[in-house]
Amino acid sequence: MHVDATSLLPDGLVVRPWRRGADGVPDPRDLQVLLDLVLEAERASIGETDSTTDDIEEMFAGPTTDHDACVIVEDDGVPVAFAWIEYDPTTSESWIDAYVLPDRGELLDGLLQYAVAVASEHRSRMGDATTWSLRSGAFASDAQLSAALERAGFVRVRRFWRMRIDITRAAPEVRPLPAGVEIVDAHVDPLRRTAYEVQTTAFHDHWNHTTRPYEEWFGFFDQPYRDPGGWWLVTVDGVPAAVCILDDSRRDIDEGYVRSLGVLREFRGRGLGRLLLERAFDYYRGRGMVGVQLGVDSESPTGADRLYESAGMAPHRVIDAWSRPIA
Repeated sequence: MHVDATSLLPDGLVVRPWRRGADGVPDPRDLQVLLDLVLEAERASIGETDSTTDDIEEMFAGPTTDHDACVIVEDDGVPVAFAWIEYDPTTSESWIDAYVLPDRGELLDGLLQYAVAVASEHRSRMGDATTWSLRSGAFASDAQLSAALERAGFVRVRRFWRMRIDITRAAPEVRPLPAGVEIVDAHVDPLRRTAYEVQTTAFHDHWNHTTRPYEEWFGFFDQPYRDPGGWWLVTVDGVPAAVCILDDSRRDIDEGYVRSLGVLREFRGRGLGRLLLERAFDYYRGRGMVGVQLGVDSESPTGADRLYESAGMAPHRVIDAWSRPIA
């Protein structure tokens, strides 16, 4: 049993768990409640909405969600805030996403205190020798949340970009594959396990990367929006070299999403990443989408941001990663 968040919030509020459906994601009633709260928070911080129903379902269907810790805050029966909390022993960290209505910013401090208490419980499960951290994210333009994170002892540790291209206006031409290069369907085993090995190895160079067992890794991709037609493995003379995984998480706004794109170190500099991007843009254009998005570390040690810019993509959102140690 986690600490009671009610004691950390102003009097008169009701804190309740979210209602869970048979499939593990929120009951449709709460799914809409959560989406509405997120969209209101986004309008206040970035001037428009960004999230989709799939984004909310992913939060709660993920293998590391601490379902007992996720709560909705109500004031006189009206939902005014919610906290989603993750427990990830593989990375020795917890995660808090806190959303409040624009005029209820005073609730953020209590929700973050609640997350610290829950993360302390998470750490205690692993033993005193474990180093544990609590992480969160915020749009760089969200001054209210950023200030609350600072007050709660968080420090900004990294900046990420969500990049985008309008494929109805301009997208690079799809060039033919060089001799010896093939792109094959990697959605089914055994090639899906090969895609896992390539993606995991390719991301060793990325900040804060953690290698996960295959089943756990696939659990993060096995979401309601998984696109079986968008799992591509690149081979060079028969040797696995790169992987691209697409998904339908942005379909509500008629956009595609490149969930992961990685090239093994020994095959970089040959244009394989660019070839995959070109085909991703063409794939989504053929499905009537208007844009394509992906996420990237703004300080990418592999130069991924420069690759995406060269393909016509530009930063669309700026998202900061925050962290604080849990003693």
